[in-house]
Amino acid sequence: MDILAEIFTEGSYQPPTPVEPLLRGPLRILDLGANVGLFALYALQRWLGSTVQSFEPDPGNYAVLERTAAPHRRWRIHEAAVSNHARPIRFAVGQYAEGRAAVEEDDSTTVPCADLFSFVGAQRFDLIKMDIEGGEWPILTDPRLARLPARVLVMEWHEHRCPHASPRAYAADLLAAAGFAHQWHEPSRFPSNGLLWAWR
Repeated sequence: MDILAEIFTEGSYQPPTPVEPLLRGPLRILDLGANVGLFALYALQRWLGSTVQSFEPDPGNYAVLERTAAPHRRWRIHEAAVSNHARPIRFAVGQYAEGRAAVEEDDSTTVPCADLFSFVGAQRFDLIKMDIEGGEWPILTDPRLARLPARVLVMEWHEHRCPHASPRAYAADLLAAAGFAHQWHEPSRFPSNGLLWAWR
């Protein structure tokens, strides 16, 4: 319910003013960390005619995501985590919107994992949304990020698994180094995570 309110009432994914002109017309959207599909529903409603590909590894979330996506022919879903490799990972399950790559004390299961950069290949996406609870750091630190064929990225950075004392600044620096020089940061509500828009 918190995520529903954030997206549809509070407008957490309302693009900042400088980004609006870059997101006109039907878009190709990649949704990393789909949960039960609320961001994708918002995107399909906001940008009519768009296509969405969503990744979600938690089996419980995915079961709901399947039902959410079923009526939408422009929405394709994948039951997998996303990282900078394609090896299966241990994943903390049953945490709803906070599912993540597992640490020792987590109740976990093994899930498939897609290499983001291999999956994207030569496909171009107008918008990539990433909210993967600390799984962003292997992606942001991969040198292939500079070649990712996407113009706009919106992501939630997390303190979890961050190898730097300031995750907000570290995410901003990594994106800038990869060519996402234009950025907008949501005013931080929590020290442990925050929303960041970046574009080329």
